[in-house]
Amino acid sequence: MNRTPERQAFLTDVLTNYVEGHPYSWFDVRDYEWFQPGLSGGTAKPAIIDGKPAPNVTGTIRVSDPEKDEGHFMPWRKLTPALAERGFARLAEGPIEGLSEECRARLLGASAIHDSGLLDVNDDDIVLQVAMLGSVVYA
Repeated sequence: MNRTPERQAFLTDVLTNYVEGHPYSWFDVRDYEWFQPGLSGGTAKPAIIDGKPAPNVTGTIRVSDPEKDEGHFMPWRKLTPALAERGFARLAEGPIEGLSEECRARLLGASAIHDSGLLDVNDDDIVLQVAMLGSVVYA
């Protein structure tokens, strides 16, 4: 992992805001834990960047299988900052099915400057759908 502390904080914010602020509909989360330097209550192990503790999110996530009836899920996957990073990397590759170019550009703009304050829970939803499904399937 070669992330800056700012990038790590941005990615963990995207995950935390989504898991804690989104009504679960197309996904399930289990064993969710977070760590934020300076805040009490987090139980995840910190990420270590440049020898210092950095924000982190851990857990597992599974998504509804868009090819099957409601209640069928894809396998469990790790919920870590790498998952959010995968979503932003896919967004950077080019157009995404179900996503306007304007929205894609806005998400990439927030990612470029590591500013999760420019994103809302719907944006975070898009990042995770793209990371796990390769497109925006659930509106």
